[in-house]
Amino acid sequence: MRHQTLSNPAHPGAADRTGGWLAPAAVVGIELLCLLLFLKFASFPAVVGFFVLPLILYLISFSVRNTLIAMFLSVSLLPVYAWGSRYKFFKGIYYNEIIVYFFLALIIVWALYDRLAGNRREPMRWSGLDINLGLFLIYVVFMALRGLVENPNTQIIYNEAHHLLLYGFFFIYARLLSDRDMMDVLHAVPVVTGIVSIEFILLVASEGGLSSIFVKRIVTQQPHLAQVAVPLLAGSFLLPQKRIRLWSVAIFLPIAAMVFFCQQRGLWVGVFLATVLVLVFNFLKNRFTVFRFLKVILALVLILALLAGVLWIIDRLVTGSVFFTLFERLFSLTTVGTDTSMNIRMSEIRRALDLWDNSPVSILFGTGLGSEYDTVDINRTYGYSVDNSFAFLLWKTGLVGLLLFVFIFLNTIRKGFSLLRFDLPPEHRHAASASTAALIGLCFIAFTNACIVSYRFILIWSFLITVLHRLHSIHLSKARA
Repeated sequence: MRHQTLSNPAHPGAADRTGGWLAPAAVVGIELLCLLLFLKFASFPAVVGFFVLPLILYLISFSVRNTLIAMFLSVSLLPVYAWGSRYKFFKGIYYNEIIVYFFLALIIVWALYDRLAGNRREPMRWSGLDINLGLFLIYVVFMALRGLVENPNTQIIYNEAHHLLLYGFFFIYARLLSDRDMMDVLHAVPVVTGIVSIEFILLVASEGGLSSIFVKRIVTQQPHLAQVAVPLLAGSFLLPQKRIRLWSVAIFLPIAAMVFFCQQRGLWVGVFLATVLVLVFNFLKNRFTVFRFLKVILALVLILALLAGVLWIIDRLVTGSVFFTLFERLFSLTTVGTDTSMNIRMSEIRRALDLWDNSPVSILFGTGLGSEYDTVDINRTYGYSVDNSFAFLLWKTGLVGLLLFVFIFLNTIRKGFSLLRFDLPPEHRHAASASTAALIGLCFIAFTNACIVSYRFILIWSFLITVLHRLHSIHLSKARA
């Protein structure tokens, strides 16, 4: 099947020249090669980039799909400065928002070219979700302007506004991606996460070797990509194509290792919750039969067996007990009241909310972006964020901002549950159940960190929102026809 660039299925874009998945696969391979060369020879990036960049531009040219896949990979491979500066492995190269602006400029150029070529898209009606998200983005801009007046921390205001405004990519995904392209980009997310997981494992090995993982915890934001990738892979185990199941197993193994190595309890629970949900969704959608029930049970057993195998291999490679560490970290969830880290986080949240609960104006509209509290942890040099996404929004944007934001997720998850009532083709059922489960898991993790308000992976979270919105529109229209 030929790639559909923007609105015209017959338009000869880059994917037509390279054929199907060859172009995005080549981009992924080239990016990985550049990364490995850079890690081996610190002086090589400029030379390699000089020769490779034109090739990458050729592969993604006039294709929003390929450009988005390249953007997801680029923003995922590099850590933010706050975490990456800790590790020599990254050799001083960190994520910068210029990457996003670069790919955004390319997408705009491709869209303009498509329009000038006479390929017009049908005008799209604004849905309730469009209006909700648009109002939230406008509100964020006003909160940034308010912050500039009341909290003159320009860099912090810019960073906070930049991340929240990434949800605006929803409109780009919804307007410029065909149905087929959207599914292709969604399928690329586990592949991107698999590449990132290999990088994370290499990072762990570089910090004193695998034997030191229980002594020195490695922390970056990258393991949170597993919250999306694992449900997609779990759903793939139920698909009829054997080739897809085998690829899913191969990609799952390094991702499972990354999730364990990061030792983030909230992520462990969130990924497990999403995995169970996606299997339950696939089971409940169909009429009960013993065969379908056994199929879901076998998929769950396979996932648990793969996970146990990964942990067993790690246990053979490291000093100390992997299984003891796993159970000890999970058991600590039952004693959070005595957990020092949790107590510090809760103290900081209380200090932030004390600023919010200061006047009727701040209760409704928050304290504005860039506001700061007095830190509790002596190792933390700033008080601009808290480890709870919803408390962050309540503090800085008030009840109005929090409700606008929560309605986006509630509306999207509602669409996901609504989709389960339709008779969907296997690919759409897989996408709907996995995306819904992933967003529910993200909302759970968001109570333990700022993943849905200040991570660059909002680019991917907003893509999940777009997928569910598009699938719901497609099948609701068919049901009414």
